[in-house]
Amino acid sequence: MDSSLKAVSFLFLLLFWAGSAMASVVVVYPLPSEAVLSDGDSLALGSVMPGQTIHLIVSDSSLRPDGLKWTGAAVSSLPAGWQDLGFKREDKTLELDVGVPADTLPGVYVFSVEVRAPRESVDAERVSLKVIVRDNLISLSSPKLSARAEVGQPVLYSLLVSNESVASVSVNVRATLPATWVPAQPVVLKPNAVTEVLMPVNVRSPGRKSFGFFVDGVDGRKFAQVPVTLEALPSLKGKYEAFLSGYAFYPLSLLPFSFLNWLIGTGLSIQ
Repeated sequence: MDSSLKAVSFLFLLLFWAGSAMASVVVVYPLPSEAVLSDGDSLALGSVMPGQTIHLIVSDSSLRPDGLKWTGAAVSSLPAGWQDLGFKREDKTLELDVGVPADTLPGVYVFSVEVRAPRESVDAERVSLKVIVRDNLISLSSPKLSARAEVGQPVLYSLLVSNESVASVSVNVRATLPATWVPAQPVVLKPNAVTEVLMPVNVRSPGRKSFGFFVDGVDGRKFAQVPVTLEALPSLKGKYEAFLSGYAFYPLSLLPFSFLNWLIGTGLSIQ
């Protein structure tokens, strides 16, 4: 009985040691789901725009009770001009940042991530990551392309901003109307995600307005635009004020005619 327990215990320790020594590289972020890689494997990470920073979070699969097996990480085999911006070690993960130069041309690029334990020469693993650089990965749409509102009443437009990059990006959502109508909104777009942005428009004067919402970067670069229209109606208070302001200049016999002209002029219909 004792020998059987010893054999089982030895086998368990052997399996645990083997699992610790050959832990897989688990890419946790920025993928929508984890990717488990072995030493020497490669992974298509996704697309990125010039000037962005790729934030990576990796872990291991060793199931060690004392936390992460690795103590360090580095990015290597970087394309010319790309930067290894360092790493940070957490209890269960390693976080790395890779800087993509703003003048990077569109194309496919490959670099490596190496994770290592204290016994660096013996216990290190390396995986390759492939990214595609594209000029614009941000799009803009709106389920409501037209609206009607009275002067003085705000109207809300819902905008959907899509970021197809594996890197987050800080942008501003603006309108081609004056800032007194629509203030700009700063937004941080998450990787591979669609963000809803609510843009209130302050209706300040009557008339039909054809304008657009657009997204630009912190450097002023415009990414996407969507055209919309707004039918701004005179407020009821404004209509009556316009009519009554001329009341003192009309003789009483002409009052019905002036009222009819006012109805016609403001576009109201007599029900």
